[in-house]
Amino acid sequence: MKYLKITFLFFWIFVLLHFTSCSKKEKIDISEKPSLDSVGFYIQKMKDPAFGDSICLNYANKALKLAKKNTPNSKNIDEILIHKSYLFGNLKQLDSAIANSKELLRISMTKNDSAAIGNDFSRLAYYFSVNHQKDSAFVFYNLSKEIHMNLGNKSKVGENLAQMAIIQSDFGDYYGSDESAVQALKYLDKQNIQYLTSVYNQSLIQIRRC
Repeated sequence: MKYLKITFLFFWIFVLLHFTSCSKKEKIDISEKPSLDSVGFYIQKMKDPAFGDSICLNYANKALKLAKKNTPNSKNIDEILIHKSYLFGNLKQLDSAIANSKELLRISMTKNDSAAIGNDFSRLAYYFSVNHQKDSAFVFYNLSKEIHMNLGNKSKVGENLAQMAIIQSDFGDYYGSDESAVQALKYLDKQNIQYLTSVYNQSLIQIRRC
């Protein structure tokens, strides 16, 4: 009887140790998985407008920290930084939006990704413009235009020219503005209603001034 009790006791100790070791393994697997999956989780959260821009920005920062730690060259980093610039813009934190956009540009230059560089230039130009730094905005729109022209991206060329026309008009360079607007129409396709409308409105303003 005593022997059976001891055997029974050893049996339960064995079972307990076995399941304990399994649970530890599960804990390791679970603890490692979220660090990778959380990047996608936080990206999803940062894009949910229901949280509000400030909370979304916190999620973006968490996503960026994890993305840099786990996969430094991941496309997730570009996606997060682009959305961070957008959130900074919404929050009227324009200096942060500009700094964030410069970081994106630096990464694109490291990758030697011409299309991304062109988009980063126009993004920087936009935030410079909103921040009332029109001269800097014009320079970066022009840089973006040149890159997209080399890439044969007509739509992007037209969009940059349209923005340049507005800035030239703001500076009182009406002749230059007209010239940029006319050039923009050559590159913009008929589906690009937003920029076509902008160019035509700009032309009407110029006519009224004359």
